[in-house]
Amino acid sequence: MQLTDLAIKALPLEKALVDYLCQGYAITGPMDLTGATSFSAHDVYHTLSGPGTLKIGRGKVVGRGRSRSWAVSWRVGGAVSSLLSSDVPNLGDSPLEFDSITGTYQIVNGVLNTKDLLYTSRAMKILIAGFVRLATERMDLDMTITHGRGELKAKVTGPASSPSIRVNPASILGDVERGGKVEKGLGDLLKKIR
Repeated sequence: MQLTDLAIKALPLEKALVDYLCQGYAITGPMDLTGATSFSAHDVYHTLSGPGTLKIGRGKVVGRGRSRSWAVSWRVGGAVSSLLSSDVPNLGDSPLEFDSITGTYQIVNGVLNTKDLLYTSRAMKILIAGFVRLATERMDLDMTITHGRGELKAKVTGPASSPSIRVNPASILGDVERGGKVEKGLGDLLKKIR
């Protein structure tokens, strides 16, 4: 099956994802999507292909898997910033509430690739690049989390149900002197997180 000139305007994701599809990483908010798609009805997850652009307006992450990737990355950044005596920005009610999610994607045989998925909230921006295998929900994503005091880089890999999150220590240390005490403390913290 092939759909060209696919256009969706202001689709309420809460109704589609939370109420109907019950996705673990469901989000709320209105979604605009343009693109094209093709797939075989006998195996949609392995044959889905096509490009697209999406924009999701103000909403929040509400699915049961919501605390695993973005929130865990943010908590890691907060913990490490505290370790290095940096100021941690005020997250407000929830780091999972967002102003927008925007980006482009290309799906080829059930593998979704993006280079510019941008999650924007009052407290932070998260730039995501990498791929997700739709059939298995396995991820390989690079995340750059920018907040008022700095930037944190992390790698998220594995299944969506239990991802592995590795923080790039160089992105945390920034201009901080790389003395043995700081490196040892950071190493001990990262061992606990993994």
